[in-house]
Amino acid sequence: MKKFLIFIIITGCVIYFKTDIKYYISNLFKKSDLDISITLGTEENPFDWSTAEKQIASVPDLPDEGTEIYILSVSGNVRLVKAGEIAWAKNEYLKQSTNYSLKPVTVKPQIPTHTSNQSRESSQDPYIPDPPLIIYYGADIGQFPPHVRNWIINEGFTKSKMEGNGKINPRLNAWWSDDGNSVRFEASYTVAYGYSGAGRRETWGSGAYYSGGDLQVYGQYAKYKTLKFEYGLKREVEYLLEHDSAYAEVINFAKQLCSEIEYDWSSFDSYKGARPVKSAGMRYAVCSGYSNEVMNKALLLTCIKSVEEWTGPNHAWNVINLFDDRRLFFDLTWFDNEHINEETGEIYQTDDYDWENITFDEDLFRHSNIGYSTTIFIHDQGKFNRIVRK
Repeated sequence: MKKFLIFIIITGCVIYFKTDIKYYISNLFKKSDLDISITLGTEENPFDWSTAEKQIASVPDLPDEGTEIYILSVSGNVRLVKAGEIAWAKNEYLKQSTNYSLKPVTVKPQIPTHTSNQSRESSQDPYIPDPPLIIYYGADIGQFPPHVRNWIINEGFTKSKMEGNGKINPRLNAWWSDDGNSVRFEASYTVAYGYSGAGRRETWGSGAYYSGGDLQVYGQYAKYKTLKFEYGLKREVEYLLEHDSAYAEVINFAKQLCSEIEYDWSSFDSYKGARPVKSAGMRYAVCSGYSNEVMNKALLLTCIKSVEEWTGPNHAWNVINLFDDRRLFFDLTWFDNEHINEETGEIYQTDDYDWENITFDEDLFRHSNIGYSTTIFIHDQGKFNRIVRK
């Protein structure tokens, strides 16, 4: 069964978004009434004025494209402000120094690209937005996927557990394990006056953890299946859907095909479960049928220059070439959010898709999925036949 994230509404927590600009910026500055000003450079780590627009375009959560913003330099400290913030920024900074310069620049967001041999682990991709900062009893639980947060708040470390009788100043520590596939915890509190041991700091919950699935079958590529990686991938997808029109067009196309086609489990030799219960009004296909649908229809999209069909010994998928020369590795069969209950034969859909199956990252695409009832990476085996249609 495919894993998916459940988004929850959290009350009683402080929620705001933090920004980490990988090459140039490391902290948020101060929030004004209008927007957030960001430290771009200091005397020790100067801002490169010659590539100002390129560097600024790397900042997540910028205003809409075309918005006029300004680079404000005060005594060697460089900050980014929106046009409407200039009066506020001058009042804030110029009382410290009269040595300043102000230069306008227009927001020109850049779209991330991935080369065929680039893995996300080795790249410093500034386009994966940071998770929200959600403070829960002192712990930043926003760094964890929503379903983990839900477990922390509603099961593992509930308010009643954290603030029980005789407990004051409760605190929670939570952190990723070294492999990124589990979350570790430790809670503490001070014993209240009137209780035995008053004033003493007590620790509990140090053995608690929230773990992902068993990743041994993935070997050295288990990094692509950890809880932490999948959460980062989900945030990257959300960013691309909002900022990359070509990617969004392809994903909408993929979802539409998924809603029209149901996997033909009865024609899949490795399936040994109950007889599949077919749905009325659906077209049925195995992997080759899915890839043929893509070959026949993908060129109707405005962003696609050519489409390829790849077939291995036991599977078929596509590669889509965009007009901006990016290659999008595309497996509609495994992207689909459809699953089967092997005990009943019932077909059902989850509320999310397997995003590693439509990606610019070839290494992720080749090594993130194990074939059904096998220990073989379905996109990285045997000899491949390639057909291109333009």
